[in-house]
Amino acid sequence: MPTLVMLPPHDEIVPEWARRLATDVPDLDVVVPNDESETLAVLASADAAYGRLPPERLRVANRLRWLQAPAAAPPDGFYFPELIEHPVRVTNLRGIYNDHVGIHAMAFVLALARGFARSDLLLLGELRAVAALARKLGFHAPVAVSREVQSACEALAAATGETTRRVLGRVLRAVVEVTVAGEGFDRNSKEPFVVPGLPFDLYVHADRGDDGRWVLTVYAMSESAALV
Repeated sequence: MPTLVMLPPHDEIVPEWARRLATDVPDLDVVVPNDESETLAVLASADAAYGRLPPERLRVANRLRWLQAPAAAPPDGFYFPELIEHPVRVTNLRGIYNDHVGIHAMAFVLALARGFARSDLLLLGELRAVAALARKLGFHAPVAVSREVQSACEALAAATGETTRRVLGRVLRAVVEVTVAGEGFDRNSKEPFVVPGLPFDLYVHADRGDDGRWVLTVYAMSESAALV
């Protein structure tokens, strides 16, 4: 009966893999050694191994024909001259992530289609009152804010006992109103405009979109901003 050694150190999933292998392949003797002395002893008669096989282990693995690397891309130092020259066949987990990679790629495609491309944005859902006001004033409807803006609104909500959503709506309404009717704001200026009357610094500037409508960019604490 061929012997497969699950080389230590083990994470929590390796013993479960060993039990499943023993059940699914009854003609395979699956050994899970717990320390280095036990590992060296079982490697002397092992046909296959899973894990990392440094030189001191390889020297006693006289019957080893197959080594399964524990990752699709083995860690630095996994290969060394003696292992490369050894007749053992080394395989990795290439292909095991194919389904996951496909799903991950489609998630990014959908994110791009929905406008989630900015990593500094946190979608909060449509704030209807603010969106209606923004559209009335000729701006894009606000759909997202930066994490910095959200954190500032959360802190203000905690201090006032309001919900973050209500505070955020009030802040964004102030931004839209001030930048349209307030003194000192120039849509054509490249310099950020500090919104007065708020308990934390908020900066805005305007850019005209490809469709001709204006887009407000809102900054909190001078960090990267979100479109509103």
